[in-house]
Amino acid sequence: MAKGLNRKLNFGVRVHEVSRIRRKAIDQVMKPLGITGGQWWVLTYISLHNGRSQVELADELNMGKVALGGLIDRLEKSGLVERRPDLADRRMKRIHLSKQGREMVRKIRKTSADIQDAALAGISDEDLDIADAVLEKMDANLRRLVSR
Repeated sequence: MAKGLNRKLNFGVRVHEVSRIRRKAIDQVMKPLGITGGQWWVLTYISLHNGRSQVELADELNMGKVALGGLIDRLEKSGLVERRPDLADRRMKRIHLSKQGREMVRKIRKTSADIQDAALAGISDEDLDIADAVLEKMDANLRRLVSR
């Protein structure tokens, strides 16, 4: 436990630090693919939620609309995503992976799976199930807190 922190605060710090170092490790292995830290996460998120509007994506990713807009511009210029008009509201654009983007996501998933395997080395399935359940409860608690 970190000096001067109680068990609950230490756990929060640990979750944050593990997330930070995981992102750093993934960023490092994504570099040869020509993908930046922000791009791999946005592409992966779009692959799971294809067709969201830019506003929805900014909200769900907790990013500023302008920052996400610039990132989407670069991904579109690289041929990885496409902006398509919404069928009900032509003023709104929906973000979709292109064929090239889907291929990049396959590469991202393979590369990040290798990192995840390394990160979870020596952790039993039972311990992983417990950790997942704890994080799921934390997620639900925090979502209730921010939705007030």
